[in-house]
Amino acid sequence: METNFENLDSVALKVLYEKHLQELSNALLKGAEWKDVQDKRVLLIELSKRIHRSGNSPAEYPNRPE
Repeated sequence: METNFENLDSVALKVLYEKHLQELSNALLKGAEWKDVQDKRVLLIELSKRIHRSGNSPAEYPNRPE
């Protein structure tokens, strides 16, 4: 998986994180195999790292499931 997040600001990273988090949640709720959602999980981890480096925390997002 190759991604290019260097040119995105923290707002764009946050929007991407929320979108992919929802997609992962939906896939898991529909019973997707874990191996089928691993790439999405890795992408979320990368986005989370970049957001954290920019001074924001994904845990502060209002739409994050508890």
